[in-house]
Amino acid sequence: MRKTGHKTNGKKPRQVIWFAVVIGMAFIILVAPHILRELGGKDELIGYDAYLHARIADNGYSLTPWQDEMVTTPRMVHPTPYHVVLHLFQETIGMRAASIALPLMIGLACVGILFWILALFDRPLLESTITLLAFTLSPTFLFIGSTATPRGFALALILLGSALFLTRRVWPLSIIPWGLLLFFDLFHILVVIALILACILVVKKERAHALVIGGLLMGGVFLARPPFFTLYHPIPSTPMSGAIADFGGHAGFGIFLLILMCIGMVHSWKYKNKYYPAYLLAGLGIIAMAGFGGVIAVYLMPLAAVFITIALLELRNRQWAIPTLRSLTFVLIICGLLFSTVSYMDRLAAAGPDEALIDAARFLREISSPEDVVLTHPSYGFVIETVANRPVVLDSFQQDPWIKHDLHELFASRNAGRVVDTLNAYDVSYVLIDRAIDEEDVWTGRNDGLLFVLRDGETFKKVYRTNSIEVWKVYR
Repeated sequence: MRKTGHKTNGKKPRQVIWFAVVIGMAFIILVAPHILRELGGKDELIGYDAYLHARIADNGYSLTPWQDEMVTTPRMVHPTPYHVVLHLFQETIGMRAASIALPLMIGLACVGILFWILALFDRPLLESTITLLAFTLSPTFLFIGSTATPRGFALALILLGSALFLTRRVWPLSIIPWGLLLFFDLFHILVVIALILACILVVKKERAHALVIGGLLMGGVFLARPPFFTLYHPIPSTPMSGAIADFGGHAGFGIFLLILMCIGMVHSWKYKNKYYPAYLLAGLGIIAMAGFGGVIAVYLMPLAAVFITIALLELRNRQWAIPTLRSLTFVLIICGLLFSTVSYMDRLAAAGPDEALIDAARFLREISSPEDVVLTHPSYGFVIETVANRPVVLDSFQQDPWIKHDLHELFASRNAGRVVDTLNAYDVSYVLIDRAIDEEDVWTGRNDGLLFVLRDGETFKKVYRTNSIEVWKVYR
């Protein structure tokens, strides 16, 4: 587990050069979505979730949970160390710049720490380089380095704690980054406990250190009592939902990366007696992904990069009957990896929200009172809460099934009386709709459901319209 020897003088310069190349490539990959958005005239944050985290960060440096009143049914919000750092960045350089700079720094930090861990295992330069490239050429890396969410920060803390734990004489310091995970949730602590158990199984001499750190973390769990999983997005309705980024996953694996990972796992199976903890971690990760969706790929990607490296080295070293076929295979793999990365990059560049929604939210802030409740599509809720600073009936973080049921019936109903009764029940003052939305749980035509009822001039009045966005005032 420790370094077994000293690097030669010739190896260090090559390591530095290749690491600089990978860092440079990682930087280009992470800034590309923002450049594409600028070229497309979009200066909004990437993703609706970014507005939620910006609003949480606005509450300052406190890590104390607080009750969010920006939804009809108040819920508890658990700030994390990520939100504290984001607050510092927002105060220094503004919300938009902070939401770009902080994820970028987190992504580059993850690459650097992963390189540190590979050096501690004294992996060959080629193997380390391939592992870093596999990590940086993944949709998961783009997700944590380009979008303002706490997931990348949590991964950086997990990797930093691992690097410190594996480094001679400074292993007690690992409790600092791993201890900060107590302010996230129990799930991240369980990830660390799984890593510690894997370490015990692989290297017996680390048992004392592992027991000390693990005991401190478990003691912290009993004292802090963190929630099991801090959800800032809906739980997926189907197992493995969003696991494949190429099929629309929010933060999943690329299909080529997933295939290579499976090849690497199959090839390394002959060493299962020695490296079975890695298979155990992968299995636990897949189980977690079945429950929480593709976002778990964030924490599996470093391990996946190792298996991908094994697969690529096996393809390189094996004897090919037709050498040209090996070259064509590698060209196909490289093209597949690049296509997956560029495709996901383009998706991030085009991600919502758009300018029309931001302008509508600003209009709502000007004409409405702070207590006025807004009804809109759940995915738009974070923007209304943050930009308009107005409460909403439902957003993507709200899990109340009764509210979802009521709104589903409201969107589909053509009964004006029933619609008004539901709006009054939730004290709705404004309705913001997007006629471009075409989803089963909203509406599918110009005169369906709520769109039909809004034509009632006595109860509703259109006060704003631009492109497909409309804002209606509700009169009682």
